Amino acid sequence: MSKRRRGKLKVLALMDHVLMPPDDPGDANLETIEWKTEFHVVRALRDLGHEVSKLGVGTDLGVIRAGIEAFKPDVVFNLLEDFKDVPIFDQNVVAYLELLDVPYTGCNSRGLMLARDKSITKKILSYHRIPVPEFHVFRMGHAVVASLPIIPAEARAKASGDIFGPTMLMTTALVTAAYFFHITTFYYLIKWVPKIVVDMGFDPSSAAGVLVWVNVGGATGGALFAVLTLRFNLKALTMAVLLLSTVMITVFGQTPADLQRLILICGLSGFCINAGIVGLYAIIAQAFPTHVRASGTGFAIGVGRGGSVLAPIIAGFLFTAGFSLPSVSIAMAAGSTLAACTLLMLKLESDKPAAEPVRPQTAR
Repeated sequence: MSKRRRGKLKVLALMDHVLMPPDDPGDANLETIEWKTEFHVVRALRDLGHEVSKLGVGTDLGVIRAGIEAFKPDVVFNLLEDFKDVPIFDQNVVAYLELLDVPYTGCNSRGLMLARDKSITKKILSYHRIPVPEFHVFRMGHAVVASLPIIPAEARAKASGDIFGPTMLMTTALVTAAYFFHITTFYYLIKWVPKIVVDMGFDPSSAAGVLVWVNVGGATGGALFAVLTLRFNLKALTMAVLLLSTVMITVFGQTPADLQRLILICGLSGFCINAGIVGLYAIIAQAFPTHVRASGTGFAIGVGRGGSVLAPIIAGFLFTAGFSLPSVSIAMAAGSTLAACTLLMLKLESDKPAAEPVRPQTAR
């Protein structure tokens, strides 16, 4: 209680609705009846001169609020040990009382939460150097693990720097270059489409609409590509959409000032380019062994993102130098072609032919 009051108090006794005791127990055996605790608490409080109101709680917190507003207690005597028949929910009832700014008996919500989690409680006690019995936490439905697996010394010696080692340097260079080249093409489309459409005589809102369809096509392409990888080889499929990206960007450069045709071509371009990016993500992850997969993927994508910086600069330089839209588009589309050629040199585990099953020989 925030303030201690003397004399008679108005006490609201919270209890489970199925454990509400009668005022007169009659012939009930108060040693065995299930609501004996609730009965004795209420009777003791009344014997001490306090005004007590019993409130049964089931599955609705609104009952508590209504009871508090009607009775206006000085303090809530909390006898609840669960809520909705879930023991760990008792902390939520106390938290609700705290939100209502009503004094209550017993532990606060944070203490109840910690006390319900025995492993966390023991970890806290151990941290403060208070002795506790040894304990283990076992996940329900999982087999018990006697000990952690032993990691070989050779595996422990491996480091993320292996991506620059003699056995993986070529892989790192190839996947980084492929991503860099294709991102250059991608950002040419993303950064220059609005200006190109406006230069064709359309208003900025129309240019923004064309860019929206680039993103719609990209989202569709990425989703469809994921489905197609279930049936086709990942690297071959990725190389195919990279070459299609080259074709679509080249066609974009040849498209006349027709808004509907621009929307269609740009949507298809976004479809192919984003499908290629999804494929490259999967290839990059597949190219590196487990112990350097995170560092290898991070390096390839991080360095490859340099293409997003260079693409607008290169295209701007070409336009300033007097090259036409078709010529600039062909030059920038070459990034996807270079990416496909780079992947051609990359060797993946999925490229290796599957070993033929050994056929049992019949004894003669």
